[in-house]
Amino acid sequence: MTAALKMWLDDLGPTADPNDPQRLTRPVPEGWVHVRDVAEAQRFALEHRGEIEAMSLDHDLSDRISPCFPCQIEDGGEGCDSCPCHSRPTDGSDFCRWLAETGYWPRTKPVTHSANPEGAKRMQGIIDRYFPVGKELTEPQQSSTVAVNAVPTGGQ
Repeated sequence: MTAALKMWLDDLGPTADPNDPQRLTRPVPEGWVHVRDVAEAQRFALEHRGEIEAMSLDHDLSDRISPCFPCQIEDGGEGCDSCPCHSRPTDGSDFCRWLAETGYWPRTKPVTHSANPEGAKRMQGIIDRYFPVGKELTEPQQSSTVAVNAVPTGGQ
C-alpha cells in the first residue's frame, strides 16, 4: 500500500518564483506535495488517482496564461476551445470545476487557504456542492451532469 499523498496548490512556495517581481513566498506544510498551477494539479491528480488523501487549494494562482494539462496532452496546448485555459489565467476555482467534472477528488474533502475571500467562497461552493460525501474515494467518481458554471458566487 502506498502512502497517502497531500497536495498543496499554490503559486507561492518556499522559494520565490523567478517570474514573480515581488518574490513572494509562502511556506508549504511538511509532508505536502507543492504544485503551482492548475495544469500541475491536474497532472498530479491524474498520476496519483486514488492515492491523494487531502488537497489544500489557493485561488489566485498567477497572471500567467497556461494551458491545462488535458489540453497539453490532447493538442500540445494549441488553442483548444473546450476550456478557458487559453484565454485567461486559470485559478483555483477552475481546478475545483475540473474536479467536479471529472470526479478526481481526494479521499477527504478539499480545503481552501486563499487570501482572496471571494475566490475562496467560490471554490468552497463548488466543493460543498459536488464533493461526494460518504463515499470512500479510491477511484474517480463520475459526476452526473455538472453545471459548475451555475454555482452561486455570492451575488457577483
